[in-house]
Amino acid sequence: MSSSPGAEQTAGLEGTETDSLDALQAHRAGRPPHADHDAIARAVGLTADGGSLPGPRDNVCAGNGVEWPAERALDLHKGISDPGSEKRVEWGCDRWPENFRLRAADKLVLGRCKSANLCPYCARLGAVENAELLALDALNGVAPLIWAVLTTPSTAPDQKAYYRSREQVFKALRRRWPDLEIAWVLEFTTGYGSMSSGKRRPHWNALIKGVPTSAVPEVHETIAKVWCPRQKAKPEAQFVGEIGEMGGLMRYLALHFQKDEQSPPKGWTGHRFTATRGYLWKPTPEARQIARASLVFKRIVWKLRRDAPDLDAEELQERAVQLLEEHQATEWELVRLTKIPSAWDDDGRPAAWIEEAFAVRPT
Repeated sequence: MSSSPGAEQTAGLEGTETDSLDALQAHRAGRPPHADHDAIARAVGLTADGGSLPGPRDNVCAGNGVEWPAERALDLHKGISDPGSEKRVEWGCDRWPENFRLRAADKLVLGRCKSANLCPYCARLGAVENAELLALDALNGVAPLIWAVLTTPSTAPDQKAYYRSREQVFKALRRRWPDLEIAWVLEFTTGYGSMSSGKRRPHWNALIKGVPTSAVPEVHETIAKVWCPRQKAKPEAQFVGEIGEMGGLMRYLALHFQKDEQSPPKGWTGHRFTATRGYLWKPTPEARQIARASLVFKRIVWKLRRDAPDLDAEELQERAVQLLEEHQATEWELVRLTKIPSAWDDDGRPAAWIEEAFAVRPT
């Protein structure tokens, strides 16, 4: 859960990490309300009529098309290692200070920086959250019918060079279709193409609501008239099409388009996922909270199916909701690991050391 309060994130239940300092401060200020468990249950395939759930070895999770790793523990973006290890592993956040931990009761875990533009791992977690957000929106709200891609030959690192152009595209489309809403997913070319000269260029994937599929040619014409002159882009390089298979495209956009090699180049600042105010089925903070809880809930369900395969669907749902509420109620505090002497030699010098965790108080 990228802005995820406390430990509510994809890998949180495995004890390998929780969220960053601002999440901890959010918990101190007051725990947010519980998520919409009905929406979460629908997202993971738990239904009121006791519908079945996939087992830990099933290829696809019900309703979302995500394939699980074949051998290692479940994760939405890649297999993970031993959750008990404090060792900094290749999928962890390298920007989190080595001597800081987050503590709940007697458990110490690593945090993460949450910078999608600076940290590949946090970018992956952000992509997972965005994928869940889009999937839940498609399930609980109005699904987009049209997908567009806006490209540019520019390599300017300042978002202002593109923001006004996208704003004008939105205004032009909104004038024609007053109910239009758009979500933008930003990606970059790799710079490896024969014509790229090693330069990386941004392009925006737009999910469009409130426009009928019959208007695809008109949408393309509007983009060509508004976007292309402002960005010196070619109309034939802009794409507009119908969204065919909803779940697959949602996951593809949010996960594929935020791969490490398509992350922003150095110096780029700003958000990689944005949406107009009315795009999501709930206000964005509340929708993100539900998406984060859904990711944790999926992990709980998977672990219960692994550890208690005899539970029926109703028992599984009740136990999973209980564990989710316990997880959300957990209080975390920031601590610093400090080595202190535990034994002394004859000349009064430390002969052995132990590592203690001391709370870091806000200034």
